[in-house]
Amino acid sequence: MDRRRIILAVFFVALAVAALDVYSNGVEILDDFGRLLSVRFGPPHPGQTRWDAPVRMTLTEARPAAGAETLVLDNTQGYVEITGDDVDEIRVELELYAFTNGDPEEARRILEAYDIVLLPGRTTVQLSARQPEEPVPFDGIHHAVWRIVVPREMAVEVRTTPAVVNIAGVRGGIRAEGVGAQLFLQPAGAAAIDVSLALGGLLDIALPEEAANHSLHAVLNPGSLFVDAPGFESIRAGARETLTGAIGEGAHPLRIELIDSSGFVRIGK
Repeated sequence: MDRRRIILAVFFVALAVAALDVYSNGVEILDDFGRLLSVRFGPPHPGQTRWDAPVRMTLTEARPAAGAETLVLDNTQGYVEITGDDVDEIRVELELYAFTNGDPEEARRILEAYDIVLLPGRTTVQLSARQPEEPVPFDGIHHAVWRIVVPREMAVEVRTTPAVVNIAGVRGGIRAEGVGAQLFLQPAGAAAIDVSLALGGLLDIALPEEAANHSLHAVLNPGSLFVDAPGFESIRAGARETLTGAIGEGAHPLRIELIDSSGFVRIGK
């Protein structure tokens, strides 16, 4: 993910989570292949008041992939980065930030109620964050940053509300659903892609030139989609438009549904 895209992602997150000043004072590196739980609270930056300095907590966990074919990440907010790599396990880092009306102890109590949950199934691994049982007060605004590493051949499914999601380096296929989300997809190989976005979503798919081998079926209701390839058929009925055609030999399905959203499909860029 280049610097400009990171800046854009952070901007969208800031809008979605309503003006929380998020900062980071270090990098936590996961160097254990078992479960590792660490909690770190960063001090205020110079010039910050006790009220506006968020409390920070980092959770990390790793589990063997154990033959699982798909990682499913459900109901996320904030910023999500999923990267395929030459590993045989799933590594998760979750950074949380919160403040509660100038009461850092209350913010810590809220964050300590969170945990990473990895539920293995027959062919899938379900990933989520266990949240506090009691409602978080309005002035306890919180923000999440997910950094996830999976085996390169694993497929990924993400269902999200307002969030910025970056998925890169996977060959096993991508399925994503979002409301008001920004999705940046950079698959490492030719595989099925299925995306549904609604209510102001933004989609950016960058297909490697050597892996641009998809059959596109896009429904825009309404919406806009730019495809960096020629020869697509458009059928319009009122505000609904259907776009179909082949990218390369058209071997893998590329299904896109955009409702009041926009998107780009780029080849080799």
